[in-house]
Amino acid sequence: MVIMGVIIILGALAYRSAKKRKIGEVKSSIIRKSMELVAMGIITSLFIFFMIRIPESLIENPVFLLIAPLWTIIVYIVVIRSKNKWQIFADREEKVKGDGG
Repeated sequence: MVIMGVIIILGALAYRSAKKRKIGEVKSSIIRKSMELVAMGIITSLFIFFMIRIPESLIENPVFLLIAPLWTIIVYIVVIRSKNKWQIFADREEKVKGDGG
């Protein structure tokens, strides 16, 4: 269960970092991108390791071995691949901030 916690935390950190980059809240630096890729690499390697080493455990505990790693990878890819959606969100936030002042 500790490994699942690590997977979820790394996935959440990579997701938040990518989202902040997409909406322009932080600069898109090489260090930030590489840290995201390292986190996703760790998640992917743990996923592959447990699928190869413990295939019978997939039946007993699918959340640990299948759902959590796949969910973090899919969500990260969606954030990275989406362009217009995040730009619209950023523009909407600017309008709201500008009207409230």
